[in-house]
Amino acid sequence: MGLATAQEGPQISSTDNRDRPADQNQKVAFTSLLNTERAQEEAVIRERLATWSLQRLCEEGYTLNELSAYWVENRGRKQMKTVSFQLGPGVVLPENRFEHGTQVLISRLDPLQEKPKRGNVVSRGKSHIRVGVEDVFALDGEWRVDVGTSMVSYDRMIHAVNSLGQQYIGGIKSDKELIACAGTLLADVLLSGFSRERPPALPQSTPGIFSEDMRIRSWAARYMRPNPIAIDGDPSLEGMNSTQKRAIAMMIGERFSLIQGPPGTGKTRTIIETIKVLKTDFAVSQPLLVCTYTNVAVDNLVEGIAASGLKPLRVAYSGKANLALEEHTLEWKLLQHPLHPQAETQAKELEDLSAKINVYRDKVAKSDGASRNNNKQNLLRLQQRFTIAGNRLYGMRRDMMRDIIDDCDVLCTTCITSAASALGVTDFPVVFLDEASMSTEPASLVPLMKGARHVSLIGDHKQLPPIITSPEAKALGLGVSLFERLIEEGRVPSIMLDIQYRMQPSISAFPSLEFYDLGLRDGIGAQEPLNGMRNSVVFIDHAGAESMKDRSRVNWNEAHIVMGVIEELLSSNENLTGHDIGIIAPTLHALSGHWDTKRCS
Repeated sequence: MGLATAQEGPQISSTDNRDRPADQNQKVAFTSLLNTERAQEEAVIRERLATWSLQRLCEEGYTLNELSAYWVENRGRKQMKTVSFQLGPGVVLPENRFEHGTQVLISRLDPLQEKPKRGNVVSRGKSHIRVGVEDVFALDGEWRVDVGTSMVSYDRMIHAVNSLGQQYIGGIKSDKELIACAGTLLADVLLSGFSRERPPALPQSTPGIFSEDMRIRSWAARYMRPNPIAIDGDPSLEGMNSTQKRAIAMMIGERFSLIQGPPGTGKTRTIIETIKVLKTDFAVSQPLLVCTYTNVAVDNLVEGIAASGLKPLRVAYSGKANLALEEHTLEWKLLQHPLHPQAETQAKELEDLSAKINVYRDKVAKSDGASRNNNKQNLLRLQQRFTIAGNRLYGMRRDMMRDIIDDCDVLCTTCITSAASALGVTDFPVVFLDEASMSTEPASLVPLMKGARHVSLIGDHKQLPPIITSPEAKALGLGVSLFERLIEEGRVPSIMLDIQYRMQPSISAFPSLEFYDLGLRDGIGAQEPLNGMRNSVVFIDHAGAESMKDRSRVNWNEAHIVMGVIEELLSSNENLTGHDIGIIAPTLHALSGHWDTKRCS
């Protein structure tokens, strides 16, 4: 939408415009790692497109070919155009990898020989996929779509890394349309691990942005203790256990905090309750930004926040938000805004003026003498009108964005989308980052560069780490999240949610011992195991070798063992069905193509 604003006066400062050694060390290191990772991802796609036959690409689901296309109604998503691809009316598409949000390359015959158009899958059905694109283009003839990647995420991460040494003062820094980062006041925390100074012996507790409000400061100080002193008027926090309450107090009271959430310990609910305490009980005015690594996690948070009676604003572009949450999305809110009809009229005027400008440019090129001078004057007047109309539309959209953000309780998006220029109308001093252990450090920095002064990272470094394509980048540290680094450094206040409600005690005993030093307790009672007196967690060591499949790995011997276990379970338990059994694998390839579903049905 191009809504990043420029404000007068200085917004960013850095001493003598020079980086401190720690700043420069981190910038150089992460820029190099990101470039290595980007090159690896591009190489994977190029190699696949160059070496695989079209038939294999189609069979593996990376390509759909010989498609017809037509434009469809955007269903409220006015900020993008939507094109529907199909093989023919009612013709079922072959099995493919074009899931909701997948980034695609659109070409006629070969994306390596043409300049492909780029987009993202908005929705899909049995006989079509719909792709959001930025510009309208002619749809006659046949089309090919391939699974691709986007460079925007890398550009935003590199920009965030480069912004880290800049000390945020106020306002918003005007920048390129796709990037709107402003710096942070937390560089001392983020860069401490790169400093040569001797670290403190214990985590440093520092009051956060809410410390000037004595009600909040008193409550947070009391509830960060193991046995808090409750007084009349405190938030109720009904149904929250003791460590969840301490975590909420820490997220509110500390300038920077780390919340570790093992499986089933209620970290999502803890985040939602923290937002509720801030906005409902203490009615804070500061805008809250909540980010996660994946769009699915953002949607889960938005659903939970809305169910709690709060007003979330879901920001997602290119159709990545769940349509069931559409009324909470930015695009929907823009459509409902009172200024929307005027903005649409203004946008139509800009389109008409642009068309007239093109006509007069042709006239100027083809005329001479007095006629040419007259055409030049007309062209100049049209260009001036275009500039005025563009500024007017820009102001309208900026006002619309401010109204919408001011009206919400919390803005929810992914780390990368938080740098969208549309969000440049305000800074976000308070940031909560969920799934922080799954996000690379550069990706985690993106939302923090929007003027962050008060941050909490919520994750679990004992679970899934960031997904890194390049072995070199992973070996050099890109696979270590900001959350894990700060936990290991031990300089930031942290707490672990220690009561789990998901696993039977006979199952949770293993992760508690192996990963959490027996610190994970059970919030549910034991039940009679389905397998009698056998162990609830079993490890099977086998000699089957792995094989490669599209840069991933499969293990046929392992798959056969799992199938044998499933058959035994089904045959010996008459009330058990395939729907009662879950199979989890580290990669999709380990699940796809191996399983004889008829034997498990």
